[in-house]
Amino acid sequence: MERRGAPRFRVKMAVDKIEEAEITLLLDKDGDSFLYGEEGDISEKGIFVATENPLPVGKNVLLKFSLPDVIELIEAKGRVVWTGRGGPEKKMGMGIEILEMDQKGRGELKRFIRGEK
Repeated sequence: MERRGAPRFRVKMAVDKIEEAEITLLLDKDGDSFLYGEEGDISEKGIFVATENPLPVGKNVLLKFSLPDVIELIEAKGRVVWTGRGGPEKKMGMGIEILEMDQKGRGELKRFIRGEK
């Protein structure tokens, strides 16, 4: 049974940095925007970030991510809700629930997920 509140979509992502409470990601549907990256998934409510060193469950984080054709980084507040193997490639990582995002950023994310960008 699916527990998620929104459908997930496969993306190619490159983790630019993971610091104490900040994660910066580059996202693309096909990976043409960068040379390295992992398969991942994203929805309007959360994202799986592949990393061998996930942050602890319950940790609040600031997500910053780039989308193709969007100049500014999109920011969202999130919380690590699980760690373990996940994503399409079953890599070690963490599931982050998106808690807050401004309306403009949410609109850009929805367009990206729907393939409108």
